[in-house]
Order: sequence, then structure tokens, then C-alpha cells
Amino acid sequence: MKFHVFSLSPSCFQNNNPIEVTIKILSLLFRHALLFNHQDLYGKIIRKLSLNLDHNRVKDLELLLLMYHKEKRIVEVIKNESHDFNSLCQLNKYLFEQGITILFSKEEMTPSASTTCGNSCFMAEKSHIDVYTYVDDFPIPPSQEIRLEKQYDNEWMKENIYNPLLVGSTIIRIVDPFVGRELYNIADVKVDRWETESHWVYSLTEIFNLFQDQSIFKDRKYFIYTAVRVDEEHKAIETAERFRKQFLNDTSIIVKFFFYVYEKSFNPPDEFPHDRYILTDNVGVNIGIGLDTINPDNQQIRRETQLTFVGNETVASVMSQLKNIPIGTVKGKKSRILRRKTI
Repeated sequence: MKFHVFSLSPSCFQNNNPIEVTIKILSLLFRHALLFNHQDLYGKIIRKLSLNLDHNRVKDLELLLLMYHKEKRIVEVIKNESHDFNSLCQLNKYLFEQGITILFSKEEMTPSASTTCGNSCFMAEKSHIDVYTYVDDFPIPPSQEIRLEKQYDNEWMKENIYNPLLVGSTIIRIVDPFVGRELYNIADVKVDRWETESHWVYSLTEIFNLFQDQSIFKDRKYFIYTAVRVDEEHKAIETAERFRKQFLNDTSIIVKFFFYVYEKSFNPPDEFPHDRYILTDNVGVNIGIGLDTINPDNQQIRRETQLTFVGNETVASVMSQLKNIPIGTVKGKKSRILRRKTI
């Protein structure tokens, strides 16, 4: 039970057998995975090797890759001074160094593969995963939902959820209506106790640090969307500024808080998204009851909840909902959300 990020080796395209298995994996993982690519290297390798392959299998693979692309499940490693790869193996060598899984086939490769791989071919690396054993080694849940149980801990969350989500992302958006209330609640607590006394602060800091370490991209943004009562606004914003300076301080990462200030009532208005999300450029996670899932004292899951992987349509829908929230007086009707404050 995990979110999967991987790249495909040229050996996955060498003959019809590994292609069929690769198609099976891509189909099974469609709602649970991201693929990495660079300047249509997949397309180039398929066109180069397709003369010796079953035409129908090639078409099936191309259609699957097109679906991945349409659903924004292919991460493009953008060309820059550090990233300019001439072959899929060169790309995979870089991705492998970043801890990303490379799927390959152990079947004997045809001579044409050597020209495809060049000197960067390292298909026999033990840390790569053979396509024939991948599904057995990593069982795929029957749905997009994962039950987050108490026997799981922070290491499980990092390995199976957070790291795979963050490694291919340039932007992380945290959506949780109750972060604002928590920032107000800890306003009078000493800063050096925030991480141990606040599950929200601990989780927000943990995700930021993982994003800082895991993302392969240079330009990164970390945004937090939340709600706050009008009578708690000043203290919450003041705390957010201290929080950013103390715990989210990296000049290479843009950090912003978006506060939706609402009238004096106990709960955030229905106009603000009720569910809690961690959203990336491509996909995201609906994190059930909220970010406050890890107990800082023992690193264990403190209460059971449900995680659901969401696609680009949900990401777009949530961001559209936030963008179009009625604020102040709209067409003569007064909204419960009075204003939005960005810091």
C-alpha cells in the first residue's frame, strides 16, 4: 500500500513479454503512480524499437502513456543546466541517484539496446526492480483509499506517501481549515515547544523539511490555505509569521499562508473546503481528518483515518473552490467569509 513513482528502463521495450507486463503495471497503478520523463524520451525509445514489436502492444502502451500524460501523471524533468539527457538511461541514472525506482526487465536485451543505453546502462543493479516481480513485491490496493491504521508510524508515512508525492513536485499546497485555529491556540506557547505540543506544527514542519530534501526541482513553493475567526485573526497571523521564520526558513522555497477570515462562529464556513488535502503539481492526497495524524512524542499514527489519492481533476476543483469563495458582500448578499489575508 503505497504511492508509486518510477521511470521505465529501455529494457521494458525490448520485446513483447516485458511490454505486456509493463502495460499491466501501468494499468493497475494508474490511480496510484507517477512516471518520470524528459523531452519525450519514452516516445523516442518506442519509435526506435517498435519495428520488432507487436503493433497492438505498442499501441496499448502508447495509449496508456497518453492517459498518464492527460491526467498529469507524468513528471517532466525540465531541461536546464543540470538536466539535459540524451537517453532514457541517462535520465534514469539521475533519477536513481534521487531514490526513484527504475523498472527494468531481466530478459536478454537485443543489440539495439546498447546504442539506446550507451555507457549509462546499469540494468542489473539490485536496487532496480524487475517488472515481472513488481506487482508481487508491492501489492496494489483495490481502490484509491488507504486505511491509515495505528500500527503505522511516521517512517511509513514518509516512505509510502510523503516522499513519493514530494519528489516530483515544484509546489505543495496544504489545505486544512483548522490550521488557522491551531496557530491562534499556540500563540502564547513558547516557540521551542511548538513542535512537541502541536500536531499541526509538527506535521507542517515535517512536510516542509521533506519537500526541502526530496524535491528534484530548484524552484519550489509551499502554500498553506486555512481559515481563521475574525476575533482570532491578529494572533494567528502573528504566529504564522513567527512559524515561517522559525521552522519554514529556506530562501530557495517560497512560503505563503492564505487565511480566509470568517465571522465569529465556531466552525469555518461551508464555502471553505471541508476535506483536508496535500496537493502537488500533479496529484494529491485527501488526508481524512487532517494533518494532525502523527504524535510527535512517539512518531506513531495517533488516530485512524482514511487516505485517498486524488488526481488532477480534484486538485483543479479544490483550487477553483478556493479561488471562487465568495468574500465580503457579493451581489448584495453578505458572505460569512469577510476577507482573505495573504502573508
